Formats: sequence, C-alpha cells, structure tokens
Amino acid sequence: MFLFWGLFAHIKGLYGSWRDWLFGDGAAQPADVYERIRQCRGVVDFSFANGDATSKGIDLCSRLALRAKANQHLADALGILNSLTTDDPATQKTFLRQATQRLKKMALPEHWQQLYRHCESVFEKGIVDYQDNNHLPLAALVRGLCLQSVMHILFQVSHHDKEDIDIVCSEINKQWMLSKEAQGPRSTVQQSGPLNDAQARLLQYGVEPDMPPQEALGLILPSYEALWRVVLLTYVTVCHRSDGAVHARLEKVDVLSVLGTGNAEEKELLQEGLRLFPSSKSIYRAQSLSPRDKTTISGNVCALHRDKDIWGSDALVCRPERFNDCGNTLQKEAYLPFGLYPHLCPAYHGFGERLIVLLVTLMSLRLGPEGASIVFNNTDLDGIMDAELPTGRCDMEDWELVMKEGG
Repeated sequence: MFLFWGLFAHIKGLYGSWRDWLFGDGAAQPADVYERIRQCRGVVDFSFANGDATSKGIDLCSRLALRAKANQHLADALGILNSLTTDDPATQKTFLRQATQRLKKMALPEHWQQLYRHCESVFEKGIVDYQDNNHLPLAALVRGLCLQSVMHILFQVSHHDKEDIDIVCSEINKQWMLSKEAQGPRSTVQQSGPLNDAQARLLQYGVEPDMPPQEALGLILPSYEALWRVVLLTYVTVCHRSDGAVHARLEKVDVLSVLGTGNAEEKELLQEGLRLFPSSKSIYRAQSLSPRDKTTISGNVCALHRDKDIWGSDALVCRPERFNDCGNTLQKEAYLPFGLYPHLCPAYHGFGERLIVLLVTLMSLRLGPEGASIVFNNTDLDGIMDAELPTGRCDMEDWELVMKEGG
C-alpha cells in the first residue's frame, strides 16, 4: 500500500489546466515574493477591483462581468455560455448546479471502478484505431481518451465514432487558437459547424441526445481542457522522463481497490502535481467594466507554483515529499490549484485529482517504458532527459509513441 501512495504522490505532483503557460522572467529578489503572491491572489479572487486585500464589496454581477469580458472571444468562437463566459448570475447558478449534479454521480468507489473499466476499453480501442506501423500519435490518442472519459461522466455516452472524436478535439483546438488571435471588442471568429455537428452526433449515444451541442460543450470544455495536456505531460514524465522508479511502483498497484476511497487522491501525496501543472495556469480578468477599457490582466498561477523564492532551488523538480509537512505559510498562500473563494472550481473536492490519477495510471500500465518508447521528433528533447517539456497547445502534435514488441 505504501507503494500506491508513493505513486499517487508523483502523479498528483504533475497535475494541472487551460490556456497559455506563462512563466516569470527569472528569480526576483525575495522581498518581492509577497507582492507577487498578493498580485496573483488579487486577480484570482477579484480583490484587485476593490483596491484592498479582500473581495468584500465586489458583487457577484461585477465579478462575473470582469471574467466574462476577458473571455468574450472564446465564448464567441465556441458558442458556449458557462460560468467562465456569462455575466448573468442565474446562468452561472444553473451551470454550477448542472456540473455539480453530474460530478456527484462519481461519489462512490464503485463508480470510479466502473469508469476505469470503461476508459480501459476506450484506450485499447484507441491504440488499435490510431496505430500506424507501431507508431501512435500521442496528442490525438490522449485527447480522444480525455474527451470520451468526460462525455461518459457527464452524459453517459458509451459509444464513440473515431472520426467525430477527432473532429471535436481538433476543432476545439482550432477555435481556441483563433479566439486568442481575435482583436477588437467582439470576436470576428465564426463558430465551427463541424464541431457542433460532430458534438450533436456523439450526444446521440448518451442519456441527453436532445441537448443543444453548444450547451453540452459548455459543460464538457472546462473538464476536457483541464485534463488532456495534464494527462499527457504527466504520463510522459512518469513513464518516459524519469529513472523508472515511479513506473516500477505502478506495476504493483491494484488501482481498482483504491480509486475513489478518499485517501491518497485527496491528500498531500498528490499535491505536487497540481503545483507543477496547475489546472488553471493563468487567470484572466478584465481590468475594469468600462466599455472603453479593453485591458486584460492576469494572475500567473504557474509562475507562483514554480517560484524558487517560494519552493526552493528544486522548484522545477517533481518532489512530492515537499508537501509532507503541509508546506510553510508562504507556500500555502502561493498554492492555488483550484482558484480561490468565491469562485473555486467545482472539481475542488477530489474529483479532478482522481480523474487524472485514473487516466495516467491506465496509460502507464498499458504503455509504460516496457511497452512503448517516446519520440518527440525534436532535437531539443529527444535523448535529453532533463530538458523542460514544452506545454503549449500545439507543441505536442509531433510526439509519437513507438510500440515495442509485445506492447
């Protein structure tokens, strides 16, 4: 059992979110670290708009409007209306209620065990569908696995057409990138017809076949976007960028006996991954609600999580034991994997960690170093174990797994 806890420590040590991965310009003077933490927390909890250290006095409508204004191009490009893109409290309440109700369906260990078996079947099919002369496109494989796991949880979708899965994943990526390039107060990016059509076809295999595809996408997108790069990077780090000790533990784990039990997945042994790969790497807000002010400000969560003034000289190293003493006060203030009150992520109470653990464990047991090797097709990465992995949305398209004999 000790081996299991050690495994989850490393996996959660690599958990994380959406948007561009932004980093600081280098180590600043220690005297500045408190200001960096204050600035980031102020953006996350909206206290920047109040001019003091709390969000007291900033009403819900104003908070939603500051967030929605910063995400307007994304809302236009994808046609979604959810907690990230609405300035209407009623719409936000409906979204949170729908998301929470669906996540509650994963309350018992047997629900997680059933999900593991479903994802295991999905992953095996993906290996067959994507394999070309023993080569597997890693990004497409992981995106498909993550999308199908989320759709199964939210809508009980059990059958998936590979072509539609590929369309949804690729169109989300394309529309997201176009939204980032959009200029002006309103986006000129058109919604994707192929995305909406493919989403509608996939929903036919679930319990809510008549839900409008944009409404379904609004529920799917936060979980899916928080998952796929985290799962991919965690898997690569655990299986193909370490000394093998972590994967050796994986081979001894009876994952079905512990998933969803409320132990290691929710405790300090998993926190290191959320530090290295936070699910929301940067948080964006409009600077003001004035129509004339187009300025967007950001809180760089990832930079805080990797700040050497806060975490020490090994801040970029995955070392789960740093959380064994729950961290010092400075670290607790800088650790923001799920945001801050009053807008904590709905997955705050263990759901996010468990799903990451499930998918990374599944992949690692099936395609660990004995079953596959990785080729980055990048001279800056291939053969250089300590090179920092790029994390941009399009940085992993050329990465391949090469299946070994018997894999």
